[in-house]
Amino acid sequence: MFSCKNLYEQEEIKVITDFTNSYLKKEHFEKLENYKLICSENEKLDSSNLKIYISDYLLPISKIRKDKKWLFDGNYSGNDSIIFRNILDSKKFNELSYREFNKSEIQLIENYNLIDNYSEEEDFVGIKFSRVCFDENKENAILLIEYNFNCDKLNVSGFERPYLLKKMNNSWKYIPTK
Repeated sequence: MFSCKNLYEQEEIKVITDFTNSYLKKEHFEKLENYKLICSENEKLDSSNLKIYISDYLLPISKIRKDKKWLFDGNYSGNDSIIFRNILDSKKFNELSYREFNKSEIQLIENYNLIDNYSEEEDFVGIKFSRVCFDENKENAILLIEYNFNCDKLNVSGFERPYLLKKMNNSWKYIPTK
């Protein structure tokens, strides 16, 4: 029998998996050609075998908000803004603590390979996640990511941003920020 905690953590992994695959497909593939130009004089960035490093811990999202409040301001408008704010103001948002997880549970789409560690000499994408905070009905969620892309010993791209996600047809879809 599963406890509520286990069910919550399972859904958290589903959110992270769906987000990661969707985000990499929509955002990373589109930028890959630009990265090739920046990364390598001989253009050896191999798009058929991209390395993804995912941190094996989830940070408490309320702690990140406390330290970087500006990250959570003005990301959405209209109804999405109301949903986002309601999750931020929920009791659960403040209760979520640090937790480790088994990152091998995340199944990546083709062309992406999960790596356990990396060298600054390698081309790779590094992603750290916060805990996932759901609304009461588990139809919406907030997830914060720290995303970095390294190539040829350079951090070419990086940012930290919270995303609103919505459950649609048993899959989690992220809503781009404005």
